[in-house]
Amino acid sequence: MSPRSEVAWAEWEEKNLLPWLDAHRALPWKARSHAYSEQYQMDRSAESLRGKKYHILRKQRRIGADRLSIQAIQAIQAEQELIARPAIRLH
Repeated sequence: MSPRSEVAWAEWEEKNLLPWLDAHRALPWKARSHAYSEQYQMDRSAESLRGKKYHILRKQRRIGADRLSIQAIQAIQAEQELIARPAIRLH
């Protein structure tokens, strides 16, 4: 097994990776790796790009589920507040 040379992903890289990959989706992964390295002067293997893509997507799904849960709780609380309020009658 070859030694790994790990270079941490910068925040700007993570934010821009999915749009960049989408813009270069016609390329095979090896060519994407080469294009990414040329454009950003950062050596990222095809496996690294693909792995980071799926890591970001999993993270987005997890955060999206958490947001959905918060929204569901807020909707339930709002509904309970409406039920608890006395009805105002107009004569």
